[in-house]
Amino acid sequence: MNKLMYFKKKIPDLVIYLVILTIFSIIMFQYEIRPFLLLVFIIGYTLFIGVYYCIDYIIVKKRFEKYNRLIDSLDKKYLFPQLVFEKLIDDNWLKIINRMSKSMAEEVNYERIEKEIYRDYIEIMIHEIKNPLATINLISSNNKTEFNRKILSQTELISNLIEQALYLAKLENLEKDYHIKEHSIEDLVNSAILQNRVSLLENGFGIEKSELENYILTDKKWFVFILSQIISNSIKYVKDSPKLVFASEEFETKSVLTIEDNGSGFKEYELNRVFDKGFTGEKSDNLNSTGMGLYIVKVLCERLNIEVSNGKSSMGGARITLQIPKENFERQL
Repeated sequence: MNKLMYFKKKIPDLVIYLVILTIFSIIMFQYEIRPFLLLVFIIGYTLFIGVYYCIDYIIVKKRFEKYNRLIDSLDKKYLFPQLVFEKLIDDNWLKIINRMSKSMAEEVNYERIEKEIYRDYIEIMIHEIKNPLATINLISSNNKTEFNRKILSQTELISNLIEQALYLAKLENLEKDYHIKEHSIEDLVNSAILQNRVSLLENGFGIEKSELENYILTDKKWFVFILSQIISNSIKYVKDSPKLVFASEEFETKSVLTIEDNGSGFKEYELNRVFDKGFTGEKSDNLNSTGMGLYIVKVLCERLNIEVSNGKSSMGGARITLQIPKENFERQL
């Protein structure tokens, strides 16, 4: 609260005090009180009112500073009225505010339930869509023609988008869907490659793997999804003679997995925005990108306590680095 705001609210009181001062001055003048005493009375009265309001302003300011600090310290800031309003207002106002708070809580709870119902519906529908896709894949795989190969390529793309939608719907409740155990980095990489095998073959990707024998603590499903999204991103930015390189390094406190490609990569000014939600870059050949894949990668990495970063590949394309801690694994759920 600043001084201007405080004294604006006190204008009615100040007007009343001014009227009282005027009335008393007129009465004293009528009784022929000496001008000197009248002046002393006016100055004394004005000083008293001025000192009173200065002290009151300091008290009010300190109180609001205290309340602001209290609000800043609260995770759930909407609980603030329950902590202080009992001291600020009478019972009638408190009852009204409690009714308002109850109504707000009911509305928030209703919205939460609606959101959960919608999320559950999306998850069910996504799983239902997977069944006909699996059937299409099976039929196409049993009839190896150029036409069926193209169908497999498109169903693989659809499956990738479905996985994105599924993980996006589950982001708020991922703690219900994890299983941390030790996995070989090579097995995880191979699983991700297998999920994208048709698109990789269709685009003629060469795959190189180096020092992937290390083991890490992670959730297999989440980690394979992360790698799959990175591979999918490399496919979107493909150039001639495409190549993917997976390399791992072992350190005392962490394992570092680097995924590099020789595609068109990211522009220098895009590097800080690659993991932003909905960011698709300015590539003219990437109009169908949703901009959600790497965003979900970032969120999942945060939940798995994995540090993810991006940069320019030594081959001229993109480089994504995953730093997986070895000990003191703490999930940020």
